[in-house]
Amino acid sequence: MATAPLDALQHLVVALNSAGDAAELAQACASQIHVDRMGFHHERDCVVEVLTGLPQVQQWLARTAPVVQFAIDIRTFQLNGQGAWQVRYVVTAPDDFVGGGLWQLQCDTAGLITYLRHTPDDLALEHWGPAPGQGRDHDHSAH
Repeated sequence: MATAPLDALQHLVVALNSAGDAAELAQACASQIHVDRMGFHHERDCVVEVLTGLPQVQQWLARTAPVVQFAIDIRTFQLNGQGAWQVRYVVTAPDDFVGGGLWQLQCDTAGLITYLRHTPDDLALEHWGPAPGQGRDHDHSAH
């Protein structure tokens, strides 16, 4: 099993769970990282947000409420052809919310993530909550 991409993913999870911790993010991602954030439901196959560079990715991670926690499902970590990797992630929040999705990534020779495709699983309707800015702690929409 390749350890460099897995190490980068573990640093990414720590950054996610700490509002975009800059040191952890720098150990996970190349400075010019490119992220395609995919939608869910009717936007399932659509890129809803593109992030380029560590500052934009850090701002994205900082939008995650502290009560939301990410983890990777190590059992699903695998090579996905031509140097690309994939792993399923799990996200939890209060009130027994459990969700997840798929991360597909490419790394540079130093093992830092240069490309990340973030594809969330569809959310159950009860988890959609009010419109952005209307009391929801975590907004899945593009900003």
